[in-house]
Amino acid sequence: MARFCLSQKDTLMSSTLLTTFGLELSALRKATALAMKGGASDGELFLENSSVETLTLQDGRVETAAYVNSAGFGLRAISGESANYVYGNDVSMAAINAAARNLRLATPGNGVLALPPAPGRQKLYSPASPVGKVSLADRISLLQAIDAYLRTKEARVRQVSAVLAASHQEVAIVRPDGYTVADERPMVRLMIRVVVEQNGRRESAVEILSGRWDNLTTAALQKTTWMTMADKALATAIEYLGAIPCPAGDMPVILGNGFSGVLLHEAIGHGFEGDSLRQGSCFSGMMGQRVASKGVTIVDDGTVPHSRGSLNVDDEGTPTRCTTLVEDGVFVGAMQDRLNGALAGTASTGNGRRESYAHKPLVRMTNTYMLGGTEDRDDIIASTKGKAILAVSFSGGQVNTAAGTFVFNPTVAYLVENGKVIAPVKGATLLGDARKALLGIDAIGNDMTLASGGGNCGKDGQTVPVSLGQPTLRIAKGITVGGADAS
Repeated sequence: MARFCLSQKDTLMSSTLLTTFGLELSALRKATALAMKGGASDGELFLENSSVETLTLQDGRVETAAYVNSAGFGLRAISGESANYVYGNDVSMAAINAAARNLRLATPGNGVLALPPAPGRQKLYSPASPVGKVSLADRISLLQAIDAYLRTKEARVRQVSAVLAASHQEVAIVRPDGYTVADERPMVRLMIRVVVEQNGRRESAVEILSGRWDNLTTAALQKTTWMTMADKALATAIEYLGAIPCPAGDMPVILGNGFSGVLLHEAIGHGFEGDSLRQGSCFSGMMGQRVASKGVTIVDDGTVPHSRGSLNVDDEGTPTRCTTLVEDGVFVGAMQDRLNGALAGTASTGNGRRESYAHKPLVRMTNTYMLGGTEDRDDIIASTKGKAILAVSFSGGQVNTAAGTFVFNPTVAYLVENGKVIAPVKGATLLGDARKALLGIDAIGNDMTLASGGGNCGKDGQTVPVSLGQPTLRIAKGITVGGADAS
């Protein structure tokens, strides 16, 4: 099966961040080595300098216009299954050396230092920053144009809100053995939300675009791009003015391509993270066993060019890669960071991620998706007997990783009866068991795509950008649909 994974690497170490704070690489290496001398078996110094600009427009008026810059460092020393962590926002050698001395005293033991990651980094996006490239006046004009476009096109529009954000994160990872790598990570995000009203009933819809681009103009500012997004949001909101109550019961669920991958991400992906598997995931101890229907292949791929979840290297300095989690229905691989990989007797898969310098790295997903099959989307719908639900977008849900149970709330879903899409539905809730749902898949579409907006993934109080995707697929059994009236 085809995968879009890259392997091109180099050993570039950017000096931009070091120059900004007047730091010398040799001094940083000495400080990191000092921190590990207390008996650590692994660890690193993480340096970060980030900037974010955000503009929010509500009904034609600027609601917020913000610029935030943050910088800091974090020193981690691993001993056994635990890790001590010291961080601060004073990026100076004096502060880093003080932290190193304290960390050395706090990490007893006689650990043998682990080998560094294999050298190299991907080249998946430009290192240039999108922040400050477009003037505030031009950004305001763009969002006002979106507002005017929607109101001119449809008299039932009552509210329009739009958010345009750009960010740039510079990081450097320094290990006690001398291994050093840096990355510069751009990000752009455009969100459009429209509310329509008819006969006292209001409905809304949202469209999001996000990715690692170095210029707002190449992503969100193109007229054809934002007009397409606005049209889609408006069409969905108007369609939902005629939504009917969602029926309840056990029935097939058809998941649309793209953003429906959030269910795979939450209900299944977290269960394949190394810390979850070690501590008690519903998939623990099942490596090599069938966990899904034949034809189901799921990967976590940190190497998709320009995708929101991609990284040239993870936050431990390991080059990202494409990790196959499920191959033709069989559990074949797990996501690992350095700590959990070592405890499992394997290497990191490039999935060590942290929200910022103030956080220790955790095993986290990047771009998690199911590979496409051979069936046509329309044929999958047409061959579905009786009642079914077609869910294409979600607001989130709750997942118990240990038990494998989940509850999700679709934001856009439709009733299907005997192979025909009848009407949009409101109040749908999907409840199920991840293992039963995977084994209940009986049709896989040929239209795999990543969600254009990606999302943010929360875990243990940290949030990181991710992307997700899948083809259209049908889950014949394993999910119960909860319904509600449309009022």
